[in-house]
Amino acid sequence: MIITKYGLILFGLSIVSFFLFLRRGQKAHLTDKEIETLALLYLGGGLVGARLYHLLTQSYLYRHQPQAGFFFWRGGMGIFGFLGSAFLITLLVAWQRKKPVRLYLDLLAPLLLLAQGLGRGANIINRELLPFAYWEMALDLTLAAFLFYAEKKKIFSWGEGRLFASAAIGYGGGRFFLETLRSPRLKLPGFSFTQWVSLAWFLLGCYFFATWKKAFFVYNKKDNGNANSDFNPRHSCPDGKKSAPQGLD
Repeated sequence: MIITKYGLILFGLSIVSFFLFLRRGQKAHLTDKEIETLALLYLGGGLVGARLYHLLTQSYLYRHQPQAGFFFWRGGMGIFGFLGSAFLITLLVAWQRKKPVRLYLDLLAPLLLLAQGLGRGANIINRELLPFAYWEMALDLTLAAFLFYAEKKKIFSWGEGRLFASAAIGYGGGRFFLETLRSPRLKLPGFSFTQWVSLAWFLLGCYFFATWKKAFFVYNKKDNGNANSDFNPRHSCPDGKKSAPQGLD
């Protein structure tokens, strides 16, 4: 089995992202079991989704060697496949645990941008997608730095969904224009397939940003009934009263 530099970087980023997610989960007052389960689901499901997106948009590379489609360590991942898988996993987990989906999305958003930005380093090392890789790396790391700053300065609070919304708006909009720097892999009417997906993420981010007040929840220590987790999300109402915790919003 041939292990490329891309594969080594991917493996390293997966390990680092896993432990960073564990730390962020603790800050969000999730239980250890919940954090570990989420991290494994995101890592496994995200990698599968990223590979499937790559195969969908660049299937022509595997016409003569279809078995090579399984050799993900040789390179070939699509970030939107990872994002799509992570979003679906988040919806299912939030529904199953009866917690607002925005909590998990805010937890994940900065790490995805950080990992994607550093992952572009693999393209640069392999001398691929230049200058696209440089510009996207700059975009991703800038957005990640902004989200960490906004979180630290409490510009955005946990569970509002505005961390995720900002990531989706910034990355979706930026990626839409960056796609003009390279030839489209899969062309659709009007734009490339990836540009249409970028536009969809941009609009999804706009929706989450516009509706955050309706779905925002607050943390009240007095309501803590779990010794392992003191995070109790409750949706706030316009009149200031609190309603019972909800699932998907």
